[in-house]
Amino acid sequence: MSNHLNFGLVGLGRWGQKYLKTIQNLKGVKLSAVTCRKTQVNLLKNLDLKIYYDWKIMLENPNLDGIIIATQPEKHYEISKDFLTKKIPILVEKPFTTSKTQTDLLFQIAQKNKTLCCVGYIHLFSSSYLQLKKKIKKLNIPLNIYSQGLSYGPFRKNTPVLWDWGCHELSICLDIMGDQIINVKAKKIKEKKEINNAGIFELEILYKNGNSFKSIFGNISKNKKRDFTVSSENISFKIDGLDNNLYIYDNNVGDYLLDDLHTNSQKPLESMLIDFSDHIKGDKKNHYTLSLAKKINDILNQIQL
Repeated sequence: MSNHLNFGLVGLGRWGQKYLKTIQNLKGVKLSAVTCRKTQVNLLKNLDLKIYYDWKIMLENPNLDGIIIATQPEKHYEISKDFLTKKIPILVEKPFTTSKTQTDLLFQIAQKNKTLCCVGYIHLFSSSYLQLKKKIKKLNIPLNIYSQGLSYGPFRKNTPVLWDWGCHELSICLDIMGDQIINVKAKKIKEKKEINNAGIFELEILYKNGNSFKSIFGNISKNKKRDFTVSSENISFKIDGLDNNLYIYDNNVGDYLLDDLHTNSQKPLESMLIDFSDHIKGDKKNHYTLSLAKKINDILNQIQL
């Protein structure tokens, strides 16, 4: 038996290349196969792996322990369905799918076949976020979250901004605050009509227990931002996603100061891949991100604009 896991990667675009680079530096994991376009083969030069141009042929490889799916979102459903049907564990880049129907069907297949299915909500694996969760878990009071996820591009022809970007915001919201929601409001506050699927959205969610979540996100901002603030009456935390640091508001100083206890330098993508491989090694069939994806896409389906 091999002393490492053999992974396959489907898709070698921007995020596929990030997976490629990250896996090469992980212990106990080997990237053994990649499905890509012929024009991308140079990216795999001098690497010891099998190259495919059709993921359906990779599907027949009996030596793969897990598959990472990093294609265009509209292809996620078909590829995921076939690998889950063959009972091969998968990690799917977000957005999981582009419809509630597709998500529900994949959820059913994974449950029926008792096959691991993880979804790449990468912000949930950052060390600063995990440290924040530990801190706010001790607070038994209503919380307010304000989140920003802004950049310029990418513009996906077949994936609405609400699904492409909104799933990140909702993953944070639901992971921290749960799903006891009483009201969801969303609106488009800016758009570029000359570009397909280009805009900025505002999302507001209210909870039965008094929690609230507000987010501004989109792909036509000149200034890149990725941060969120969790606050209550007496304390406030802030994560700057661009430097992966956690800050705590100091009333004496009147500003946010770096949390000195947060020293984990592991990158979110590394953490996510390690988590995926640990679940496979432990023969675990369920992952919380699949149930989370189902809840996220239920909400997105209700608020499509």
